[in-house]
Amino acid sequence: ALIRFTQDCHPNYGTSVRAFEIFQLTPSTYVEREVERSPILEGGGREWNRAGMHHVDPHWVAGEWLACVDGWRIDTSDREWD
Repeated sequence: ALIRFTQDCHPNYGTSVRAFEIFQLTPSTYVEREVERSPILEGGGREWNRAGMHHVDPHWVAGEWLACVDGWRIDTSDREWD
């Protein structure tokens, strides 16, 4: 299947990554549907992706798929608290 990945910025920039399967792609038509398990990437409990994930790059390496992903966090270590 041909998949298009897209960044979901709701409610904030880079919250998650959604996936859409492309069913028709010609010079005059385009048909896609969001895959059932979308979003496929979201923020997690780890420090590096706590606030969200906003990028995926699939690569075919040595006979298998490798996904390179990008997550982000909000760094509060330099804030002063009352």
